Amino acid sequence: MNRKLIAAVLAVGALVFALGDADAEVSSAALQQPLDMTVFHDDFNSPSTYASYQPLGAASVTIGGGRLFVQVDDASGGSGLRMRLPAGGVGVRCLSFSGFDLPVGEIGSIERWTWFGFDDATGQEVVVLETEFERTGSLTIRHRKADGTLVKQHFPDRERSDIDTRRWDTRRNGTQVQLEIKWKDGTSYTSDWMDPNASTIAGFDVTTDLPGFSIDATEGAEVHTTVAAEEPVMVTAFEPMVGGSDLHWMIEGKDADQVLQGTVLLVQGAAPAIPDDPRRRVEIEILPESTLLGPVRTGPVRVFHAVRGQLDLEVGDDVLLFLRDGRELSPEADWLWDFGQPVGVIPFTPQNLEAVRDRLHLLYGE
Repeated sequence: MNRKLIAAVLAVGALVFALGDADAEVSSAALQQPLDMTVFHDDFNSPSTYASYQPLGAASVTIGGGRLFVQVDDASGGSGLRMRLPAGGVGVRCLSFSGFDLPVGEIGSIERWTWFGFDDATGQEVVVLETEFERTGSLTIRHRKADGTLVKQHFPDRERSDIDTRRWDTRRNGTQVQLEIKWKDGTSYTSDWMDPNASTIAGFDVTTDLPGFSIDATEGAEVHTTVAAEEPVMVTAFEPMVGGSDLHWMIEGKDADQVLQGTVLLVQGAAPAIPDDPRRRVEIEILPESTLLGPVRTGPVRVFHAVRGQLDLEVGDDVLLFLRDGRELSPEADWLWDFGQPVGVIPFTPQNLEAVRDRLHLLYGE
């Protein structure tokens, strides 16, 4: 073959390869879709806000210039700020307040935060969590759980003025709540999950014996994400056979103790029912291929699987599973269970795997 012919063949081959590569890029881009979890963002650059902000007791509230200011004229501790979300609005499962400017205050000075939710069963406003911040020569944070238990965390090297952001997060249909403090040096404190009745976030009251404070933004999200600096973000779409909304699968990832990729080894007899879940369950055994969330699993895993109509899993099926630990129902449990509507079992494909990874990365940054 002469040199001109070789050059022509190579040129055609390069063109075919380039076109194929371009098609691959187009195909990959076509799998991406925007995802936006933000419900509202009040930046206080005008009096128009999503939430309502009202004074409590002998306090005044002003909004403008990018900040909300609370001035307290009564040092008895009964005055402050009330913030409420619209009743019946889009569900807010994560609520944050950023850019705090608080005086250090005297030793013993206190802020009391009472967090409220809309009860799922009645729609009435209920107290979900009480949090108290006391200056003790450093800083002490106390949380009061739904059962009345008091949890105390002491920070010997912190002052109240070190706080930049306070965030209240929920999971498992609002039956667990968590408080996160982000300090101005970039570090954070996160409480254990606490256990109120099922609810979505309604707002809060804060009262204080400080002369006042200000914040530069409040924001509510359907699901808290850790790595999305700006929304919407692009994520891989699930394949068409996967039911459920993007919000559903984000919540599944938030609520899961374990997310596995694995193969069905055994389909056995009936499994016990899960409380408050009438669906028929069968016991299956999964051989994990990879662990996407939670402790690494290397051997067969027992799963109590909620069957959708007829038996929907067979030996040899490759699946992605969102699972919760049976020990939350029974301390001796050595099994996991799938949950949600639709239940958290997805057929494994490379595209579905990337879709799950994208959402877990948004939630946990791992």
